Amino acid sequence: MSKSKVASTRPERASCGSGSTAAGARLASPDNKPDAASTNATAANGLPLGQECGFCHKVPDKLELLLRCSRCKHAWYCSQACQRSAWPQHKQECKKLQNLQNGAAARSGTNSCSSSAATSPTAQQAGRAEQPDTAAAADAGSNSRRSPDRQGAAAATAEQRASDNANMLDVLKNYLQQHSAAQSDPLQQQFEQAVLLYVRQEHRTALAQLQAVQRAAEQQGQLALAGDACRWMGHAYSKLGDAAKAAGSFANGCQLAEKSGNKKLQVDCLSGMGAMHRDNGQLRAAEGFMRQALRCAEALGDDVVRASCLTHLGSVLVASDAGAAIKHLEEAVQLREDQVILLHDEGKRGSSLATAIMEHAGSLVSLAGAYYCSQRYVDAGDAYSKSLAVFEMIDDTDKVVKCLINLANLYELQIQHPAARGTAAEQRQRLYALSVQQQLGRAVPETCSICCEPISPLSPTTDEDQKLLLLGCLHCFHHKCWESWSEKQSTCPSCKQPMPLTTHR
Repeated sequence: MSKSKVASTRPERASCGSGSTAAGARLASPDNKPDAASTNATAANGLPLGQECGFCHKVPDKLELLLRCSRCKHAWYCSQACQRSAWPQHKQECKKLQNLQNGAAARSGTNSCSSSAATSPTAQQAGRAEQPDTAAAADAGSNSRRSPDRQGAAAATAEQRASDNANMLDVLKNYLQQHSAAQSDPLQQQFEQAVLLYVRQEHRTALAQLQAVQRAAEQQGQLALAGDACRWMGHAYSKLGDAAKAAGSFANGCQLAEKSGNKKLQVDCLSGMGAMHRDNGQLRAAEGFMRQALRCAEALGDDVVRASCLTHLGSVLVASDAGAAIKHLEEAVQLREDQVILLHDEGKRGSSLATAIMEHAGSLVSLAGAYYCSQRYVDAGDAYSKSLAVFEMIDDTDKVVKCLINLANLYELQIQHPAARGTAAEQRQRLYALSVQQQLGRAVPETCSICCEPISPLSPTTDEDQKLLLLGCLHCFHHKCWESWSEKQSTCPSCKQPMPLTTHR
């Protein structure tokens, strides 16, 4: 297989508009959720050569992402039109394949894992909860090349999307629980259980157990395990709002990492410290720790770790130096893309490939934010679209919603192209169809609750004065109305949720 790009196809470029307003298009950042060790995630480089559309049998000229049936994971289509047309015939086969997969999953159990805390797959998987860039990537250029039959497209896609897939967080909890039970070292098992408590958001209980693990590990000379416990204590203290103790825990973790010669743990602790300062709005301090982490990663010589550090640093620099942020993030995207290709070429499937794919998309999300700040709106839309494809594949509803909001607002307000308003309406169609399917509690609004005039979010807007803006709460208003409202208020007019300007990480 040639080393082609994971996301090689892009929609036709259009000139970017220059008009970014004070409120702008509210950019929603996908929350930092843990990544599940999914064995089903597939990206462009996970497709076999010669993969064809399951309906029209068209073979793509290049190895690119096709639309995949998110239930059985086996059927591929070149467009939503083909996917909808094939569904009546594919439905029964899809159900049989799901039953076979469920039976195989029940028999397979979990893979054996290393007992070292510093390299523990459990800690690494759960550690994704504290990384700002955990997601997956693949080309979704087709998002801006949809069938003209826009009405009903979102509903058909939502219907076919799996409704019974396990929640990603629940999958991770189950993975951690099984891995913890498999540990032979009682102290290691206690550590794994503490991480599981953290993932369950039982932060105080997790903290107490981590403190016990740290003391016992230091007494037994297991410095790497003690350092890993300190790292998780830092995350727990951060969640509990105690920045001073969090900083102390991360610092202790760094010291123990140095003593044990564990560069990877040192990088993780420095990155955790940087993330804590970033979340507290201390961007200069955050940048310093992220740069330290990057230097350690370069000494380690691990491109995967380096890509993570570049993403973290880029996410911090977006506000102060968008050009530098883009440079770091583009390098991170390339490194993670190379990792996906390498794993594919080595024939590796399962959690390692799935994690690499999701991390690639996380870097793309951060890169989209940097592009937006530089008014490179078409590039931002491309990056969001590529990430969206995989969020949909793994049924991560929260990230799908935020990407759809970003895309709808970008095409409605920033991208100047004859077809842009239609694309924006399509994203809103998909969003509200998803709201119904996932019971998110947001119906299609019929009026702007600020001016009380009618709006039609499912149809393309035609006049400048009628442009629409979506907020993170899924309420929709005239953009001009929101501009006036937001000068005096920082809450949604409909649900009163606070609506600060969001940032990309």
